[in-house]
Amino acid sequence: KVACKAIKKSKVERARGGSILKAKRNIGRVNLEVEAMNRLRHEGVCRLYEVVQSSSYVYCFIEAGERDLFSFLDAHPRGCPQPDVVAIARIAALALRHCHQRGIAHRDVKPENVLVHRGTGAVALCDFDLARAADEERVRCASEARSDDDRVACDDRGDVASRDAGGGGVVGTPEYVAPEVARGVVAGATAQTDWYQLGVLAFELVFGKTPFASPFGVVGVTLRAIEANDLRFFDALFAAAETRGRRDATRTKKSVASVSFLRFARALLEGDPGARLGDEDVRDAD
Repeated sequence: KVACKAIKKSKVERARGGSILKAKRNIGRVNLEVEAMNRLRHEGVCRLYEVVQSSSYVYCFIEAGERDLFSFLDAHPRGCPQPDVVAIARIAALALRHCHQRGIAHRDVKPENVLVHRGTGAVALCDFDLARAADEERVRCASEARSDDDRVACDDRGDVASRDAGGGGVVGTPEYVAPEVARGVVAGATAQTDWYQLGVLAFELVFGKTPFASPFGVVGVTLRAIEANDLRFFDALFAAAETRGRRDATRTKKSVASVSFLRFARALLEGDPGARLGDEDVRDAD
């Protein structure tokens, strides 16, 4: 099956505040998505078949999935079975490593951007309109970061905009923003922020919620919790996993997180990118 993504040129070219620089950046994002998908050939990445342009639109013909992981979560409000999550995470990890090996950071790994094929259960990363070359990111010292209000803002879709000295662009969904991005230490995304987002994705699939989400959906509270990166809540999860037997898990039919899964998720959610699992580590993780 093939899906067509239609991108209206006039909408892309429109620059807020009349900024010519922003207009060029927005146009470049469309070209970047096409370039990124053309560079990727992996079963865990949606294929780009063809790009056609008219005077008003850019049409991208891409591989179609029957549903995304967001709808998969809707069917499992208390969490998905761990074996399914492990299979999804394994394919997504291999796909991300493929992207990183080709110098591409996805930037927006979340349930809506992972397609699922019914029957086979195969998954594929999609929506590369936020992707960028991983080696193009500029790192700023934390002491140079501006105030929280200047550093992070939200647009009308609830996405987070990370602003650097050049004006910045949309980085992703608030609950999936990596700590180093929320703190302003990294002005955008890297391979390590992709791995953090995979950790959030795996956690949400198993537990039905993201690890640092505000109970009332307050973006500022969520971002402060992400910046703090207090992972002590894993202590209780580890204790529960160690004392819960397989027989109990089968009887209750609830989503159960094993010790090995929790170790994997915690290592991906590390606040320090240097201590976080990376491309080589993920390959060897259970």
